[in-house]
Amino acid sequence: MGRFLLGALLLVSCGDDDADPPSDVGEDVRDVSFENPFDVGRDAPEVDALGEDVRVDAGPPSLAATVYVTVGRENRLAVVRVDADGMLTEREDLRLALPGSPGAMTRDAASGRLYVGLDEGIATVDVDAAGMPTLAGVTTGTGTPVDLALANDGRTLVSAYYGDDRLLAHDVTGAPPHDESGRVSTPDKPHAVVMLDSRVYVPQLGAAEVRWTEVGSDGTFGASMSAMTGAEDGPRHLAFARGATLAYVVNEFSDSLTLFTVVDGSLTRGTSASTLPTDFDGDANTCADVHVHPSGTVAYASNRGHDSIAVFDLAADGTPTLRTNVPSEATPREFDLSPDGRLLVVAGQASGFLASYAISDDGGLEAVDRVELGGGLLWAIIVPD
Repeated sequence: MGRFLLGALLLVSCGDDDADPPSDVGEDVRDVSFENPFDVGRDAPEVDALGEDVRVDAGPPSLAATVYVTVGRENRLAVVRVDADGMLTEREDLRLALPGSPGAMTRDAASGRLYVGLDEGIATVDVDAAGMPTLAGVTTGTGTPVDLALANDGRTLVSAYYGDDRLLAHDVTGAPPHDESGRVSTPDKPHAVVMLDSRVYVPQLGAAEVRWTEVGSDGTFGASMSAMTGAEDGPRHLAFARGATLAYVVNEFSDSLTLFTVVDGSLTRGTSASTLPTDFDGDANTCADVHVHPSGTVAYASNRGHDSIAVFDLAADGTPTLRTNVPSEATPREFDLSPDGRLLVVAGQASGFLASYAISDDGGLEAVDRVELGGGLLWAIIVPD
């Protein structure tokens, strides 16, 4: 196995969430070479003077998985195989052309079906046992969804519309196109939809709040409640932790991660921590996504501009403390974490590369491989073997 270069472009303008990265960004000034963390000691077991093995090397945990990635500038879905060591190979034979530019995705774990937001509509993609995606149909007339989530055991698809200040719900129990079952207006610029039981939680990037709304069994929306963030935060994405007793919101404008406690489904704001090292100018960065390790002791957030994954230690009371920043692909918008907490993948919106990282027992990241997929990578979903 060789070495793999993960470049990072320090000055990326990301003021417009869905705009293409600028073409006049500066040269790569953070060339960092990463070595596959599994190279050492795997191929040649030690022997004693009699030539017998004296060390049994069980090897690292398997990282084998399939990753689905939306390639926005090429109107297609890419399929990438991750082998046991975290090495990446695009399955070009499984590429799926889509009738529009794809962005956000969500997956029904029970059926394997994917729902993919387009620049006008939502594509329903069936996936067979071999991982091959097939376009089942498109639900039109929705606008451009910025995020998608499933409710009611996969029967209802909830989508958020950043430019239109609304949520939609669709009944996805049958074949597409799917009938709309509910809609509700929201405050300024809803950016994510995250389900907890029968509630959908929506960070409102322009309204400095997180709002939550009941989703009925028939797909209709109920009454809403909200919790305020900092006035200048720009809350963008949310992840629950520790049995949904805690929640973490990543803030696009203030480059920070904020803790919320969760009691009976209601959020109460706690402490925040910066996603950036102290010597980096926050005006050159915007945050994007957040995920929490299954252990509940580590959180990860993506920095666009600093081009890194921020790694946080989470104290017993949930308080986040920035541990380190790991260089990533240029403009790491959305990323994903495997359910077992062993693999993290980052889609570089500006670089066009997908990168893989092995996660150590303490939650640290070690870069393994990268593969070029095409322009405008926007979303990635890991499906473990």
